[in-house]
Amino acid sequence: MKSVALFLCLIGLWGVPLLAQAEFFQGTNVGSSARMIRMANIEGFSKLSSSIFDNPAGIVGIPSERHLNFFYSQLMQEVEFKNVAGTIKTPYGVFGAGIMLTEVRGIAVTTQDITSDRDTAIFLETGAYFDYMNGVVKLSYGFSQTENLHLGLSGSYYFTKIHDYTGSGVNFDAGMLYDTPTFATSIVLRNVASGLKVKYSNGGSETLSLQTVYGIRYLFMPDVQLLGQFKIVGESKRMINSVAAVYTPTFLPYITVSGGYKEFLVLKNVKGGVSLGIGLTLGSISADYAMEKSEHPEFNGKHYLSMGFAF
Repeated sequence: MKSVALFLCLIGLWGVPLLAQAEFFQGTNVGSSARMIRMANIEGFSKLSSSIFDNPAGIVGIPSERHLNFFYSQLMQEVEFKNVAGTIKTPYGVFGAGIMLTEVRGIAVTTQDITSDRDTAIFLETGAYFDYMNGVVKLSYGFSQTENLHLGLSGSYYFTKIHDYTGSGVNFDAGMLYDTPTFATSIVLRNVASGLKVKYSNGGSETLSLQTVYGIRYLFMPDVQLLGQFKIVGESKRMINSVAAVYTPTFLPYITVSGGYKEFLVLKNVKGGVSLGIGLTLGSISADYAMEKSEHPEFNGKHYLSMGFAF
């Protein structure tokens, strides 16, 4: 049976006290696709429509006129994480839209046993249940300033529902991608309007903190790319790092193998994990698989799959 403990684990993982003056949980921290996860959550270099969740400038590099990407995973046994994104090229630039959802259904409502004291509290299920939903809708626009320099903007609408409480807020992302065959660099500023908050129906609020993400990609050998990233997150301005390698054999250009090491925050502590996976592109269809070994037990040994379709 689902319990409130599962919900608290999800909230606690990112250090988000419920309906308080705290930082809003952002599903983009999990990863926007299996491709991103197998590359140690390095953002900004994907040529998939899921780029709108990472670096909106990246949508300019999608080779097809129209693209759709789907991602689904079950986290912590009963937490559903999913997103869908699409892009379309026009003479005026590339436009994209997507939605990302984190959901937990059937969380038990509990009450403290009146016979227990504060130090040895016993909580009993009341027979009632509630759902938790957290999501973001992004609308993106990307264009090329020069042949190699691409810029992008996104508007974000955040929303959440916890039992009988609802919350919503808006913010904006800005991205830059300088891309050449041998070297690329990505810069993302997420939630640039740092004063904006998610406001709740009970009068509470949560901060949409600024995230800055810097990444590089270097063609080390004709079929090997090396990537690195550092991200500054939260009001505490903690820095977390990622490194990855991508191998695309010249004799099998439709297969890509990658792996890397990433850091992430658990409350205020920096933890680490290793991810690896494989990507396959056949014509207009792409599929990515990732597996993660993590210091966090709920993510250790997790498997991810995402699909892309070009039109």
